[in-house]
Amino acid sequence: QQTSCSPGSYAPPPGMGACMQCEPGSYQDAIAATACLACPEGFYCLAGASAALPCPAGSYSSAVNSTACAACRAGGYCAEPGASSASVFTPCAAGTWSGAEGANSTATCQNCSAGSYSSATGATDATDCRACRKGSFCPEGSAEPRPCPSGSFQDESGATACFVCTAGAYCDEGATMPLPCPSGHHQ
Repeated sequence: QQTSCSPGSYAPPPGMGACMQCEPGSYQDAIAATACLACPEGFYCLAGASAALPCPAGSYSSAVNSTACAACRAGGYCAEPGASSASVFTPCAAGTWSGAEGANSTATCQNCSAGSYSSATGATDATDCRACRKGSFCPEGSAEPRPCPSGSFQDESGATACFVCTAGAYCDEGATMPLPCPSGHHQ
């Protein structure tokens, strides 16, 4: 007489009597099964699983028979559950960074601080944000330095604003210092 086993287990060859628990990396959702099924990509299965569990958002599984999901790398996030590869990874936008592994939304992407910028996507640390260049300024979350507008200048790096050009001098866009007006001209 074959044993009728519950989900998460299977009946071994006739005559063995007792049900066997599905091994880690496999599952069985039917009653009276004679074998367990391989856990598919994008899912994981613990010992005795009656269903394959989807990898939660922030992780993925690219192999069959997985017992755990891998965390998505730092520098972005994986929003979709049940991912079968790291290709669902979305990098943090330029001007932001994230050191968190296993993130599932843009909420972990932090802005570069005011006075710095990052033109790269997928930055993983605040140190990936570089100091704003002379002649420019960088508000919080800048992807590129913004040149000082005409009539202003910035003589230091890491600035958040530009200075008004001094009297008797002129400042072109991106000026790093006021230049004296030529003889016969004034500002």
